[in-house]
Amino acid sequence: MAVSNFTRALLALSLISSSSVFANGSEQAELKKHTFGGKIATGSVELYDLPDEDYTNVYSYYNYKFDQNFSLEVGLNFGMDASDWECDDFDDGFTCRDRNDSMFNIGADELEVTNFVIAGKATLPLSQRNSLYAKVGANFYDYEISRDDRTFIDDSGTGVYLEGGWQYVWDFGLGMDAGVQYFDMGDLDSVSFAVGVSYQF
Repeated sequence: MAVSNFTRALLALSLISSSSVFANGSEQAELKKHTFGGKIATGSVELYDLPDEDYTNVYSYYNYKFDQNFSLEVGLNFGMDASDWECDDFDDGFTCRDRNDSMFNIGADELEVTNFVIAGKATLPLSQRNSLYAKVGANFYDYEISRDDRTFIDDSGTGVYLEGGWQYVWDFGLGMDAGVQYFDMGDLDSVSFAVGVSYQF
């Protein structure tokens, strides 16, 4: 009788172990390691302690997952001033002009920013498809502030990159997200609200 119970216990234990190994194998197979995505963002940019200016940026990235919660990301960001347009309605149609005639109160009217990003990403699952995320990393920046081909400030270097937000990913790999991005670029800082789409495989 004791031998029979012992045999049953061993059989049950082996079945549990087999199912556990099978489940773990399935989880590993379901891990989609590669993600490509893009975001468009709008916010503000600050130079020194001068008044903020409207700002927009476009961010594209590749993300490699080590496991379900941690990954490494490389990205490329392009930013520019968001001009303030004023349009008037005349009899012969609309006439629009750029009112952004003195960015940062230094007489500039154009800002161009490029950032190369390397960051770590951590996610906190809320449900099967919803999660919060945070990114911390470095951005290698290059920006120019100018007016009519006359350069006022031209700078490059390395700064901090931070992002945090919410994401939703469907089972077939398509995802969407919304978050806040921060780029530290020496004397220039930008904060923007970004929305994006991604695909995991």
